[in-house]
Amino acid sequence: MEERKVWISILFVGLLFHLSAAAVMPLGLDAHIHANYVTDSMSDDEASLDWGTVRTDGANYSTPSTVEADDKWAVWHTIIGVWLSIFGISLMSLHMLSLVISLSCLAAIYLLTSKLWGANNALALTAICSIYSPLVRASGRLYQENIVLMLATLAVYGLLQTRRKQNSTWWLFASFISLMTILSIKGINPAYSIVLFFPVAYAVVNDLNIKPLKTPVLLAGCLLFSLLMTWLRTDSITIDTIYFLLRSLFVGGLIYVAIGTLFFSSNNQEKSAEADFLLLLSQLVFIAITGYIVMLLEVEKISLGISASLTAEQFSYIFRYLSVLIVPLWWSYLARSKQNEIKLLDNPRRYAMVYAIILIFLLNATMLQTTRGMEYVGEEIADSVEAGDNILYISEPYHAMHRLYTLQISIDPAHDRDITGYWADYSYNWSHIVTDSQIDWVIFTDDWQSYLDDDWTEFDTDTDYIVYHRKSSV
Repeated sequence: MEERKVWISILFVGLLFHLSAAAVMPLGLDAHIHANYVTDSMSDDEASLDWGTVRTDGANYSTPSTVEADDKWAVWHTIIGVWLSIFGISLMSLHMLSLVISLSCLAAIYLLTSKLWGANNALALTAICSIYSPLVRASGRLYQENIVLMLATLAVYGLLQTRRKQNSTWWLFASFISLMTILSIKGINPAYSIVLFFPVAYAVVNDLNIKPLKTPVLLAGCLLFSLLMTWLRTDSITIDTIYFLLRSLFVGGLIYVAIGTLFFSSNNQEKSAEADFLLLLSQLVFIAITGYIVMLLEVEKISLGISASLTAEQFSYIFRYLSVLIVPLWWSYLARSKQNEIKLLDNPRRYAMVYAIILIFLLNATMLQTTRGMEYVGEEIADSVEAGDNILYISEPYHAMHRLYTLQISIDPAHDRDITGYWADYSYNWSHIVTDSQIDWVIFTDDWQSYLDDDWTEFDTDTDYIVYHRKSSV
């Protein structure tokens, strides 16, 4: 009973973190991009971005153009579109959607875990997931981690039910659909699920006993897949690729996976066929995601023309993709032995676990201390921006267009006000853009050199951004 009370308390705090994140954190940059795709589709039935591509590709300024979604992220855009159609287009509506997804994810984890490993383990695992920092952050930023974890949990549950011969046809189909949905949400062609799912389904249906990978084989797999993914996408491999891989293994593998999931498990010596299957599946997913992360970091480095270390710093949260492994890894631990339980009070490592939980609490609390970013600038100037106005955003290249698009849902949610956003590198002489594009608003990330004259006046803002508008514009 005391154990249960502890987990209930942790779950309660975790839920408070999710609620607080949804209330105080600005939406993520990717969330704004997808919201703009959806709202544009709602206005003219064609999902596109109006102000140009999000990658600067070494350019000093942007050239507004239409960027079609081309049916990528179809499921994710459909979910957002249905929600906005019902509850209206607003930042508050999107925050509510993010919270609903997060709570649904935790509910699915509890329900499916309880069916497999009992209510006590379900409560403990749900509590752990509720304070897991990448998932808390996803609640505030409308990232995809919570919905991907929910679908992945369902997919793995379906595979286990198939392996246990429980309505195997139905559950195998459910797993396949879940995988297709995950790929669509991540912008990957769902047709790839056929190739990915077939060997897994074959192993499950035939109840094959396949051993997990040894550590050297796992590391070799990460290396080879990272090199392959990078070569296919960029046609080149550099020493930076190895740097990104080592950083991924340390930050993603050690911190996000090992410490973030099974660090407090005990009695790992027991073996079972089901545990081996879950561990092998997790290892293969880890290899795939690691290669995907390394490839994306290389792409961003090339696009921005910056160093590998700066790229890794600017995209440090990309390792959150590995949060999808938290449930299957814990299930693998529980499958090792009937005596295995997720415990805190009776855990041999309980003191380390208590310290780690306190550290996670502090990390989550610190994460909630967010600054008022570009999203808030959009809210502040929304009532002053007139139809037909043009906006110039001056900043460093990384995430520049992403941040520019955070304005659109506040100042032009219906995409019918003929407002255009431009971006320029702060180190570039952007004065000609002000004249050529008839700019009415200029937003600075920092106090950089300005090419504005006396025709401009500063707009008061509660953010760290510096905003100017033409005196005749307001």
